[in-house]
Amino acid sequence: MRTHSPVPACRFAKLHFPHQLALVLFLVLMFAVLFGCSRPPQPKTEPLAEQVKTALLHDSAAQGEKIEVDANSGVVILKGRVGSDEVKNRVQDVAQNVPGVKWVQNQVSVSP
Repeated sequence: MRTHSPVPACRFAKLHFPHQLALVLFLVLMFAVLFGCSRPPQPKTEPLAEQVKTALLHDSAAQGEKIEVDANSGVVILKGRVGSDEVKNRVQDVAQNVPGVKWVQNQVSVSP
C-alpha cells in the first residue's frame, strides 16, 4: 500500500507564492506607470495675474496706467483708474486676450 506524502502540496504552495508575488509586483508597477505618466508634464508658466500685468505693460494704450490685477481660476479682476472709456475698454480687451483668461471683471473707473 502506497501513501501519499504531503510534499507535493508544499511544492505546489512554494511554486505559487513566487508567481503570486511576481503578479502583484507587476500590477503595482503597471498602476504606477499608468497613473504616474497619465498626464504630460505641464510647462512652468507665470501665474495668470502676472501674465495679464505683463500684457498690459506691453500694450501702448495701457502703458503708464496703474491697474491692479487679481486672478483666480481663470477669472481676472481689474481695478484702478484710467483717463477715458477707450483706455478702460482696451485694458479689458488686453486682459481677455491673455491665454487662460476665461472671464474679465472690469472694475476700472474713469476719471478725466
